[in-house]
Amino acid sequence: MEPAEATRPQPPDDESLKNRLLRIYCRTLIVLGVYVFSTGPLYWACYEGLKDAATVERISELPAIGVLYYPIAWACQVPAIGRWFDWYVNLWL
Repeated sequence: MEPAEATRPQPPDDESLKNRLLRIYCRTLIVLGVYVFSTGPLYWACYEGLKDAATVERISELPAIGVLYYPIAWACQVPAIGRWFDWYVNLWL
């Protein structure tokens, strides 16, 4: 007689590469969305952290919140992104 574990049916393999990549993609979009949309409620902290960004020689000289949100400030130099971001931040002011 065989052990019970050997005769038990195995669950289907849901860990296919396609499923894993889809989960990683979705999680990345969620994290990036939270990152971008968090700047609305944190606008004044971001502003204080980035107000001297044009005068510092290295990004490491900025406060921690300035370093965290610097990529968004950099992306806002593109006019279309900057207009959208101004609109979004004005919802919180």
